[in-house]
Amino acid sequence: MALTYDAVQVFAETTRSLIYRPQPLNCSDSSDLVQPDGSTFRNYMRSINIRENTITGQIYFEGNIRKGYILDVVELQSSGLVKIGTWDERNNFTLQRPPQIELPSEGDADSLVNQTFRVLISVPNKPYASLVESHKKLIGNNQYEGYSIDLIKELAAKLGFNYTFINGGSDYGGFNKTTNLTSGMMKEINEGRAELAITDLTITSEREEIIDFSIPFMNLGIAILYIKPQKAPPELFSFMDPFSGEVWIYLGLVYIGVSFCFFILGRLSPTEWDNPYPCIEEPEELENQFTLNNSFWFTTGAFLQQGSEIAPKSLSTRTLASIWWFFTLIILSSYTANLAAFLTIENPVGLIDNVEDLAENKGGVEYGAKLTGSTRNFFATSDHEVYKKMNEFMIKNPHLLFKTNQEGVERVKSSTTYAFLMESTSIEYNIVRECNLMKIGEPLDEKGYGIAMVKNWPYRDKFNNALLELQEQGVLSRLKNKWWNEVGAGVCNKKSNSGEVEALDLSNLGGVYLVLGVGSGISLVYGVIMWCIHVARKASYYEAPFIAAFWEECRIAVDFSNNERLLKTPQSVYSRSRNSLVSIDSIETDSEFEDNLDSDG
Repeated sequence: MALTYDAVQVFAETTRSLIYRPQPLNCSDSSDLVQPDGSTFRNYMRSINIRENTITGQIYFEGNIRKGYILDVVELQSSGLVKIGTWDERNNFTLQRPPQIELPSEGDADSLVNQTFRVLISVPNKPYASLVESHKKLIGNNQYEGYSIDLIKELAAKLGFNYTFINGGSDYGGFNKTTNLTSGMMKEINEGRAELAITDLTITSEREEIIDFSIPFMNLGIAILYIKPQKAPPELFSFMDPFSGEVWIYLGLVYIGVSFCFFILGRLSPTEWDNPYPCIEEPEELENQFTLNNSFWFTTGAFLQQGSEIAPKSLSTRTLASIWWFFTLIILSSYTANLAAFLTIENPVGLIDNVEDLAENKGGVEYGAKLTGSTRNFFATSDHEVYKKMNEFMIKNPHLLFKTNQEGVERVKSSTTYAFLMESTSIEYNIVRECNLMKIGEPLDEKGYGIAMVKNWPYRDKFNNALLELQEQGVLSRLKNKWWNEVGAGVCNKKSNSGEVEALDLSNLGGVYLVLGVGSGISLVYGVIMWCIHVARKASYYEAPFIAAFWEECRIAVDFSNNERLLKTPQSVYSRSRNSLVSIDSIETDSEFEDNLDSDG
């Protein structure tokens, strides 16, 4: 605003000195009259020298560059902005700090106002810190974004300090008690090249020996990142899944038991013994319809809800039939309802369910962690037998350890037999964005992330108080929700609500077709065997060769144009085959043949 005011002053002074009168232009006129290029006006302005009535000091030019301006240097103090000096091109900075009239109070002795701290961050390390995606080239603090960046901004707004970000890389570092050496970010802070470090840096006793930490701004624990259970491949007999194996066994036993009950009750009940020849009023013998074969056929027809030609007559068999029909109604209804669910709903199958399964390499699942850091140190120093066993496995398989968490996440995404051990907060961030990932089990430990700072730093209490205020005001939870559940999230939730049901293919119902094929094949084989037995008995009765009788029966069976068969069979057919010179003219019916076979045993 001050520069604009002085620029107008220069323009007005030039206009008064030149008595400049712009000529009006007629845009509709096709004449060649144009406005002067203003070189006279510009040259005079460059030669002007104004010392009075300006805000930014003396105004004069060297070429096209303004000269003569003076800058006031101000400082933010507890009383407000105070001028402490001036700067100009000739004298540079001149300190003019006024004497302090009032001594600072004891509470202001450790004030952070006007102080600048160097802050270590890890880039790229979403969601804590990453480069801003922009078409413009950004420099300084503006080129970073993330949870750590916003947290420092909130603290700076409360405490009044300034900060400069330094990319500390992915090595958070630690302290080796044997060699007394530090590494990574711990080394940078310990040697004075930075005052603070804020990222997913875990508070550990080892690090506390060389640096200080603020109170935790986030609580977490080590958990297992693994790929979501995939849909199990369809099994051949998946149509049997609605019932357990135990239910199928008991169902078979009940079927056999009820069939025998029908057979026994049918023979015990006088009502089930009928006259086989209704035309004879006083028969010499009675017939029972509940033979063993008919009993099994009746229970089969009722179980499959198809019925049969057998109808119970006595009260006992009807009662048993009613109970069996009720039983089959409930069983079939339950089976039908469960079958629809089992064939259409995905049944994910996972290889591991907890850390014990992981330690035992159940299903051939391997595991690893970040090469350096608190997670790896947790297993290296643990006395728990399971964790000691896992530590030995990771020592023997260094190729399963990675320098960054992101490399471990990519390995999990590309393999169904690898799990990655990392902080639960990082797992929560990834599973919201990677729909095929999940967290397994509960956290293995409890710890927290803190802001690392120089050992015995005088401002530690102020940072702790500011963090407590941010926690009480809900700022910390708001920042976490922003970077975990809002920025770049929401993809998996949209996919999970699609509600699409996949069509069933042959792999789902292949077992049904197999049962049909096997059953049909068994029936065909049984029919052929019984037909051959019938031909053999008939050839033996007529004392004819089996081959001749076989071909004669084949001729009758394959005559598809004729659906009728003579009730009487000429014996000459079989006798001619036995002796071509002998001819028997007698004719015997098929029924007589069967009766003779029965009488002959």
